Amino acid sequence: MKPLTAILFDLDGTLIDSREDITASVNEVRGLCDLPAYSVEAVSKMVGLGIRALLGKALGENSSLPMDEAVAKFREHYEEHCLDRTRLYDGVEQTLDALSAYSMGVVSNKPERFCRMILDGLGVAGRFGVILGGDSTSEKKPHPEPIYRAMISLGARPVSVILVGDSPVDVAAGRQAGVRTCAVTYGLVEKEALREAGPNHLIDSISELPDLIAGVYGQAEESLR
Repeated sequence: MKPLTAILFDLDGTLIDSREDITASVNEVRGLCDLPAYSVEAVSKMVGLGIRALLGKALGENSSLPMDEAVAKFREHYEEHCLDRTRLYDGVEQTLDALSAYSMGVVSNKPERFCRMILDGLGVAGRFGVILGGDSTSEKKPHPEPIYRAMISLGARPVSVILVGDSPVDVAAGRQAGVRTCAVTYGLVEKEALREAGPNHLIDSISELPDLIAGVYGQAEESLR
């Protein structure tokens, strides 16, 4: 097995638990449309393909707002509240410390501005050599373009990269880009759906990642940093 030089992470459901703040912004827009609030559990099932897709599911055909206006209202509210309750999952900081020999990046379908705001607010933005959002490239995951862009930025080849995410969208993007994939089961998608997506690895805690990588791919060498 080729040694790894770079690790790419999804954001929501992988590094951060952002469900409550996303739900609050969805319900802000639903309220503007005189629609009742959704639960965190309901909104969590809609996350993964970007704001427009999220609102398309959350509002359906009952929206009194044009989609562009709904997106603008969501972004306005979320910018003010994206760090109200959002937190790193347990073990994330320690895992990033343990993997510091590797180049690391974030590839999310959340707008890049919000990715950077949140990672900076949580004190970990400096760990990543590249941070890409859903508006950083012309295509979003599951299209492989964002993965390609991240690899170029990190100077990595597909054979030496693993993508860590919490959804079939991440697994599909990684597979199409030719990189290894690792799905985490504590995020927004049920374990069986992740298993069916066919990732190379499946873990129940982010804290398992360093040992998995060392055991399967070997320790990062100084020359690979």
